[in-house]
Amino acid sequence: MRVRWKFLLPVVGLILFVGVTYDAGPWHDNSRRYYWWASFPLDSEPLNHSESACKHGIENCQFFGPQEIHRTTGLLAGSLILSAVPAFLVGLVVVNGFASYGVSEIPTFMVSMPLLIGGWFYLVGTIIDIVVKSMRGP
Repeated sequence: MRVRWKFLLPVVGLILFVGVTYDAGPWHDNSRRYYWWASFPLDSEPLNHSESACKHGIENCQFFGPQEIHRTTGLLAGSLILSAVPAFLVGLVVVNGFASYGVSEIPTFMVSMPLLIGGWFYLVGTIIDIVVKSMRGP
């Protein structure tokens, strides 16, 4: 039985995306403005450029912006990001493009990234299928 990589790889990529999204869990700050997907802070109010009071040294502040939070990328997220770098680069352009018009980065990321990841892995799987077929001969 021959493996069709162009169908298998997108499924694996989407399962990884769901796993990282599940691992990200609920909102991670008190303001509920940012959603952390792996180490990416997704802003629900991209046009609100207010600065965090904590950034300027005011004590007893209630809000820390993403510039004050350091998050590391786990093995699952790291492997997905590394294997789908082109999809994430295009996703960055898409998310930032919509954010410049005030669209929340969270739904833009959650809709565009599965499509881009699936498309990227479909392309890689198609290339693998062509190479494997050419190695087997006619």
